[in-house]
Amino acid sequence: MNNTTPVNFLDYFYDSFFNPLITIRFYQIGYSITFLLGFIGNTASLLTFSRSKLRKISTGCLFICLATSDILCLLMSVFDYIEFGFKVPLYRHVAYSELCRFRTFVMNVAQVASAWILVIVSIDRWIRTRFPFKSNSICTPKKVLIAVAMLIMIDIGLHSHILTPLFGISLPGHASLACGPPIYNSEYFFFYYLTWNIIQSYFKKNTFSKLKRAVIIPNQVEHGSQPNNRQGNIQNQMLIKNNSAENYRN
Repeated sequence: MNNTTPVNFLDYFYDSFFNPLITIRFYQIGYSITFLLGFIGNTASLLTFSRSKLRKISTGCLFICLATSDILCLLMSVFDYIEFGFKVPLYRHVAYSELCRFRTFVMNVAQVASAWILVIVSIDRWIRTRFPFKSNSICTPKKVLIAVAMLIMIDIGLHSHILTPLFGISLPGHASLACGPPIYNSEYFFFYYLTWNIIQSYFKKNTFSKLKRAVIIPNQVEHGSQPNNRQGNIQNQMLIKNNSAENYRN
């Protein structure tokens, strides 16, 4: 009885629920534009930065990783585009729980990876500006690929709970809640929508604050100290001129 009750409820919900027309139009029009621009733009980026000259530059390698991550995210969105935009019924016709786990896991990992690859790009550009003579030895393709690999490993570890049986079908047919923690598993339901969001927010806030202290603030202090150095140089020049004038008079 415990195993059939949730299934019966999900079937009833799937047969009785209909997404609003504005939601369907959003998937049809919005996703079509996103796919058109996204696939063309990221494919062009891959072709551009895959050239031998650009692959030897750390920034070029990072943009290849970024384009690959964005394409993966777009590919996972195709399922929503087909199911909710064109009303193709995937529930009952495919292993929906497994599809939800795979799609949500890859999409979340790709989204987080894209955001943090952009952070690495910013750090790469800052190093090249701040240390122009050392940048060739610091910013190498090998080092940035190691950084991206470490990022992806951490990213996969943080989202690994999505691949467990705890995650799967939530409310099939609902555009926003089709995939997620089952409604009858209250512990994981609250973890996913409450605790997990707090953990992600804390992780992002902590990392960005450390990045700001390590990169942005020292750069601002350095620029802020330049006027003081200029004033000191002017004062030294004035003292030298005064001493020269006194010696000439004597």
